[in-house]
Amino acid sequence: MVGGYSCRSALQRISGRALLPWLLVSTFISQPLQITVEEMLATAPLAVLGYLIQRRKANAQALAAS
Repeated sequence: MVGGYSCRSALQRISGRALLPWLLVSTFISQPLQITVEEMLATAPLAVLGYLIQRRKANAQALAAS
C-alpha cells in the first residue's frame, strides 16, 4: 500500500493529473501529524510523573491524617 492506497490506485494517480495535488496534500498532512505524535509522546511521561507525584502526596496526607 502506498499512502493508504493500493498499488493499482497509486499507479492510476501517477499516470493521471492527480499526482501533484496528492503529493502536496500528503506532504502537508504528514508533517503536522508527525509533530503531533512527537508532542504526545513527549507529554505522556510528564503526565505519568505528575500522577505519581500527586499519588505520593495523597498517600502521605492519608497516613498523616490517620
